[in-house]
Amino acid sequence: MGCESIDGSYLSLSDIASRTQAYFDSLHRCFPMVNQARFRSLSPFVSTDNGIASLSNAIWLHAASMISEKYVQWEEHCYRSARHHLEKLETEENNGTFMSIDALQAVILISLYEFKQMHFARAWLTIGKAMVRLHRYQSIAQANTSRLAPCSNVRSSQDGWEPTHQS
Repeated sequence: MGCESIDGSYLSLSDIASRTQAYFDSLHRCFPMVNQARFRSLSPFVSTDNGIASLSNAIWLHAASMISEKYVQWEEHCYRSARHHLEKLETEENNGTFMSIDALQAVILISLYEFKQMHFARAWLTIGKAMVRLHRYQSIAQANTSRLAPCSNVRSSQDGWEPTHQS
């Protein structure tokens, strides 16, 4: 699931590490929305999670667009790969994974890249789709939590929760 080049070769682990560090040294300082420790603990090469793959490619995309001419060849491919993994999530939407934190961060980074490339219509569509999905996800979450009945006969104590005695 890593970012491969046009000729089919994959980025080396040192390239991945340097691009990831370039992202956290530059864009992340201005736009700190990805937890660095959490992201580094993820393994996009082992995971089958499209959200993680999309987020990884979006991060590498930004790094490729910022650090040097050496990585420009990877930029378009990482962009397509990030969008591809998001589209796979959209088709699997019924399992509730589309709006994972990884997918949401990927959508934001992809749309930020689209704005930087002056693809304004595409960027707004990307953000719009995410907002509709997020609203839908939030509505489902609220519906699920409203089904829980409040527990008025329980109070907190030092040892935990205990029932209150009604007089």
